[in-house]
This record gives sequence, C-alpha cells and structure tokens, in this order.
Amino acid sequence: MPLRSFIENRLMQLADAMIERRRQPFPSPGRLQRCQIISHRGDHGHNPLEENTMAAFGRAATAGVWGVELDIRFTADLEPVVFHDPTLERIYSVRQPVAQLSCRELKNRFPAIPTLDEVVKAFGHRQHLMIEVKTQPWPDPSRQNKRLQEILSGLTPCEEFHLLCLHPQALQPLEGFAPRARVVISEYGPELRSRWLLRRRWGGLCGHYLLLRRGIIRTLHRNGQQAGTGYTRSRNSLFREIYRGVDWIFSNHAVQLQGMVNACLSPNAPKKDRDLGIY
Repeated sequence: MPLRSFIENRLMQLADAMIERRRQPFPSPGRLQRCQIISHRGDHGHNPLEENTMAAFGRAATAGVWGVELDIRFTADLEPVVFHDPTLERIYSVRQPVAQLSCRELKNRFPAIPTLDEVVKAFGHRQHLMIEVKTQPWPDPSRQNKRLQEILSGLTPCEEFHLLCLHPQALQPLEGFAPRARVVISEYGPELRSRWLLRRRWGGLCGHYLLLRRGIIRTLHRNGQQAGTGYTRSRNSLFREIYRGVDWIFSNHAVQLQGMVNACLSPNAPKKDRDLGIY
C-alpha cells in the first residue's frame, strides 16, 4: 500500500474511533426517513474483487440503501465501464490500462466488470446513481458524450443520478447535462472547493465528515446546493451527520447503516432511547 494511502487510512480510523465514542442526539423519525445513504462502490465488504460489480450493487439495493456510488472509465472503443483505477493491477494483478482494451476484450477477460449501461438498466430506477467520472483522456468528446447521453437518457438528472468528479476539469468535456447534476468531491480543502462551487450553478459538494464543517453545509444550502459526507461507519457518526443536515451520506458500510436506520424507525425500537434523545 502506498505511504499516502496508509496514512490516510490510519487518520480515518482514528477519526472513526473518536466519533464512535461520542454520543449523539437521536434523530427524529422525519430526519431518519429523509436520510439518504449511499453505498460507496456498492456493498463490497472486505473483498476487493467485488467493488463496483453488479453483485455489490445488488446487495445494497436488496438492503434498501438509497443510492450507490460508482466509477466510470472509457475503454479503447469508448464504452463507459464501471471500474475505479486506471489500470487493472490492484484488483486483477494485471498492469494493463482499462483504456487499452476494447469493451469486448475487457468483458471476456474480466466478466465481473460491468458496463455503465448494464448498471443503469439493472439499478437506474431502483437506486440513486452517484456516477464518478474519473479524470482520463477524452479522445473523441462528441462520441463519448453521445454514448453517455444515450445510456442515461431514461433517468432524470438530480432526481435519479448525479455526476461526480474529484477535479472539475474531469467533467468539462461533458455536454448536455445540467450543471445541477454535477457534484465536486473535495479530498482536503472543502473551503476552497465550496467558494469555487458557490460561484457556479453546480449541484453540490462532498467531503470527509470531519472536514466538511457545518458552516460550509449551511452556506451550500442557502445557495440551493447540497452537501455529502463520507465515510460514515458507526451509529454515532451516522446520527451526527443526520443531525448536521447532510444530504448524502457515503459509506463503505451502507448496508449496516441502513439496517440501523430501519431498526430506529421500527415500532419495536426501544422507547427509552427515543425518550432520552441520545444514542
């Protein structure tokens, strides 16, 4: 594991441990019902071979999770497929870039990698799709735009899908998609990204739950924009984000979090917890 990833993972584990120990207000039933949990790359648990696959998305959908986040890259013949990394090395130990294989070659060799078209047809009306467009070459923007528009034509922007990016330039080649359907992800500096976003008509901003402060969330909401945080994993961190008014809650443990929400909304939920207002 690269040093940067190791440090990031350790810091997130420390943040999770801190938040898990802090008791949070019990959300009202209305807040719980409006909670929009998003399964990050689907419900892939601890098995990296299952991230961004039909099976991972299917488990999230079966559990009633509101949305799924997925990553897209273009093959050599410019078909968008659902895969996170530029190369196949991390998942399949093959150092070949996705962009060097045709869609048919990719599917023949790695059948678990779905096309965006397959995911949209299976889950487009069942779950909200948060589609992250990875930073990559656009050798034929007109053709690539046309293909994306064909695949997503049956879905309503903002209501059924959003387009995400780490760097705004990743979405610059896109045409025909409303600005409100575009969302930028901030890894480290949400203040800078939020100021950039407030000058535009984009739909929202996502960032780590410790970095995206309540003031930024409120400012986005006043501007008619939305806020998403990740990567929530415990009941206390979930309640914290609900209480802060976050619109989208991204998690690698979305199925478990959805189960917690369902349990809290159940008529059989312990009355003493609701009365105390603290969980």
